[in-house]
Amino acid sequence: MRDRLRTPRLLVAFGGLQFVLFPIPVIILFWTDQIGLSLTEIMMLQVIFGVAVVSAVASLGALSAFRRAHTGDVMIRGGAY
Repeated sequence: MRDRLRTPRLLVAFGGLQFVLFPIPVIILFWTDQIGLSLTEIMMLQVIFGVAVVSAVASLGALSAFRRAHTGDVMIRGGAY
């Protein structure tokens, strides 16, 4: 019984910790100090990463929609999510 109550609390705590942006300033200081990148180069890396994430998410979403449309899942669910 105790484990059933503990698991949702841990999931909520983990989800909250994912949004903590503490490592970002540390990484920026490391990159500028140790690697020698300028702030412009760091921002360009973040832009490239953001574009890669958006393109991956969009392509996976389109693939999922295509798969649902062609496997008959849409007919079973009535065409709604």
